[in-house]
Amino acid sequence: MTLRPKLRKLRTDLAGWSRIVVISAACTVAVCASAFGAYTRIWPAVVGHSYFKLRSVKVRCNSAVAGPSMLASRAGLFEGTSVWNVDTGRAETALAAAPWVADARVSRRFPGQVSVEVYRRVPVAATVGADGPYLIDSEGVIYREEEQLPFADLPYLTGWDQAGERSARIALLRRSLGIVKSADTSGVRVSEVHIDENGLYWVYPEGGKLAVRLGDTPDPDRQLPRLAAVMAAIPRGPEALTELDLTYPDRAVLRVGKKQVSRVISIVAGRSRRDVAGEGGRG
Repeated sequence: MTLRPKLRKLRTDLAGWSRIVVISAACTVAVCASAFGAYTRIWPAVVGHSYFKLRSVKVRCNSAVAGPSMLASRAGLFEGTSVWNVDTGRAETALAAAPWVADARVSRRFPGQVSVEVYRRVPVAATVGADGPYLIDSEGVIYREEEQLPFADLPYLTGWDQAGERSARIALLRRSLGIVKSADTSGVRVSEVHIDENGLYWVYPEGGKLAVRLGDTPDPDRQLPRLAAVMAAIPRGPEALTELDLTYPDRAVLRVGKKQVSRVISIVAGRSRRDVAGEGGRG
């Protein structure tokens, strides 16, 4: 067979295969179109069927400020809505928009139930704004639980909001929170952590009028254990003191009544090498 007849045969074969491909593609399109048409007719009927209507919303929340009805409404969950149409992501976003919410989870339970879980932030301190007190969690988020004014027995953080820039205020707030955390670890109950106009940090333990000076660069992991040791060394407790300066690396300077000065300092001096002074550095 010469080259020309071979070329004619190849063209004939290719034309045949092209017709087969075109026919197959046409059949595929026809089948898909038919399936899509069936889907567009059937799916609305499935979604709208009463079997999938939302009949109950199971709500779990560890805060008393928001009831199940409020949370379900905020999540956009209303009786009669098809469970298929519940956008769980959007519902979670709507619930988490409340400042007091730490986490929100929404899930569908076919055929007719939605589960909602809402967890509140855990406050570790409080502060005072222009319109009253606010709570603060461990991440430094300032909030209220809805419109409820908190009167929690928590350490109050004051003076941190004196800085002009937001970043500076956040830094001061986080440092104050670090002091609260170290106080709790050291067993010292604190009623207030204050930053004065000179940028000095002060701690006010509960149970007296003692003001503890930590300085402008506090090291709470060193200073708060030292404070606990000093308070334990005072026979009459912290109510015997008015001011305690912990900014020195090797001693604690106290101000007390005249009759108690020598005794208090001698007790502290006897413990300073082991429990009070610490090791070097500005504390």
